[in-house]
Amino acid sequence: MSNFTFGTMNRLIILGALFFCVGCFNDSSTSADEKERPADWKADVELIVALDSLSNEFVELHVVSSKQSQPFSGLIDQVYDLAFSGDAEVYGATLFGEVDNESRLDPKALLESLEFFDTVYVEDLITGELKDTVVDLSFNKSAVTLFTVLISISDDQSLELNPVMLSMGKQVFNEETGELRGFSDKFFLSVNDGDITGKGNFDKMIVSSDSLGAFGIRSFMIYHEETSKGLGESIREVYGTHPYYKMNFRLEFDYVDSKLLINNLVIRPLDQPELI
Repeated sequence: MSNFTFGTMNRLIILGALFFCVGCFNDSSTSADEKERPADWKADVELIVALDSLSNEFVELHVVSSKQSQPFSGLIDQVYDLAFSGDAEVYGATLFGEVDNESRLDPKALLESLEFFDTVYVEDLITGELKDTVVDLSFNKSAVTLFTVLISISDDQSLELNPVMLSMGKQVFNEETGELRGFSDKFFLSVNDGDITGKGNFDKMIVSSDSLGAFGIRSFMIYHEETSKGLGESIREVYGTHPYYKMNFRLEFDYVDSKLLINNLVIRPLDQPELI
């Protein structure tokens, strides 16, 4: 009798363990898609900025210093991967470096637009002859030195910043002097169902790498001729004219929904710049 009871208990224990394991495998609280989904990128940003009056009467914003709680490299990785996923609206650039709304690119067309091969002459060390050599100069993730955020500005009641387009590219330097000549955007990715075809106030937040490869917010630029005023003029109207301003906000990127948000924006006038 005792052997029967012992055997029955063993079978019950084994069956219970099997049911527990099946329940673990059938747990729908975390789907396969959710496991593969990149974690949302978030960073708290702190800037010290100053206003620059330009000859064309525009007021632009100059970044004195900046820092963020997370490196921008993580955001750049996600945006680049999303551009090739087929799940985002991706556009090419015009000759003037702006968004080409007539040139929407699928992953194959995007790859082709970034491919570039050149032919150089290399001396054969044995014969001394010059031979043609094909060099791959295609743009890829490792070549990114420029990341920009096109921002729509609303200042009807309070200042609100809404990213509408992201771009990937590189900085262009003078080969002889090493001085920065400008920026070259390679492609654009739409976020938040953004539309920049109409009139409005737009600024371009420039995120670029330094000589050590670290990315940071370097400047703001008024975007396209139809912009009546940029972020600098909007800040001056809302907060008054001051030598400096401190800006705090949170950048949040949702990979699945193609959204980049600027939340918790706080701007405080400063008479003296703070070291951050």
